[in-house]
Amino acid sequence: MRKTLFWASWVLLLALPVIYGIQIYITQDLPEIQPWKWAILFGSVVIIYFSRNTDDVLKHHLA
Repeated sequence: MRKTLFWASWVLLLALPVIYGIQIYITQDLPEIQPWKWAILFGSVVIIYFSRNTDDVLKHHLA
């Protein structure tokens, strides 16, 4: 489940700017971005941060 959330968030985080770019190209103007759209981007970053695999980081020991 953690990997699914992690990769789904990355896909969402990378897809939304592309969708906005297409919308800008079609309308030839900057579209208004509602607060809930900013919340989706912020939520994606939060999900990526908390669903990342920290096992390798925690198992790392300096010699």
